Amino acid sequence: HEKESIPVFLNGRETIFPDVQPFIVEGRVRVPVRAIAEAWGAEVTWNEEARTFTVLSNGQVVEFTEAAGDFFTHEGRSMIQLRTLGEKLGLKVEWLNGSVAIAD
Repeated sequence: HEKESIPVFLNGRETIFPDVQPFIVEGRVRVPVRAIAEAWGAEVTWNEEARTFTVLSNGQVVEFTEAAGDFFTHEGRSMIQLRTLGEKLGLKVEWLNGSVAIAD
C-alpha cells in the first residue's frame, strides 16, 4: 500500500476519517465505507455472516459484497474503491490536485 494521506472532499467539505485513512492500491483510491457513507448522510448496515454491507440513502438501497470484490477489509474497516462507490450510489468522483472531490 502507498501510505500517503489523501484528502477527500464530499460536496465541498473535507471528510474526517477517525481511524483508517484513505489510501491508494494499484492506482485506485480506497476509502473506509462507513465513514464516507455516514458523512454523506447515508445509513450503513453490516452483515457479518454474508460479508456484505448495505447503504441506505434517500430511499435508495445499495448492497456491496466482499465476494464480488466490491470491497476488502483492512485494519477492521471495509475499504471500497471510490469509483465503485460513486458508480453504485450515483456520485460524481473527481481527482483534483492530489485530493478527491465527491459530489451528489
